[in-house]
Amino acid sequence: MKLKNKISGEIKEFALFDGNELQGGATLESLMNEWEDVEEPKNPYFINWFGEVSELLGYISDREIEKLKEAGNYFETKEEAEKAVEKLKAWKRLKDGGFVFCGKGDCLDTIKFDYGPAGYNNQDFNLLFGGEE
Repeated sequence: MKLKNKISGEIKEFALFDGNELQGGATLESLMNEWEDVEEPKNPYFINWFGEVSELLGYISDREIEKLKEAGNYFETKEEAEKAVEKLKAWKRLKDGGFVFCGKGDCLDTIKFDYGPAGYNNQDFNLLFGGEE
């Protein structure tokens, strides 16, 4: 079990023996005031410039992570990132097929369909606006 010292920030691995006793004879209760569980770092995902899902590996600054989050290009799981790629593709297919937001006067919250040569794909529309996050 990995624990982090609340004061120094030191991370140390402890072996658990007999349910409640730790290496060196310490008990879990004796460590609760000084140590806390360490959350294993995650390798989040983003959509790279090729439209592929990539894992954020290696060094990336907190500022860069914040920029990815602000842009909506930071995902906790690979599945979330893959779904975002599918939504981007669906948006492009709808846009290429003539789907537009009205954007004039007070109709900013309405949707207008101009059926272009590519037509309209109901599955793409449901993927983008079906109410599922």
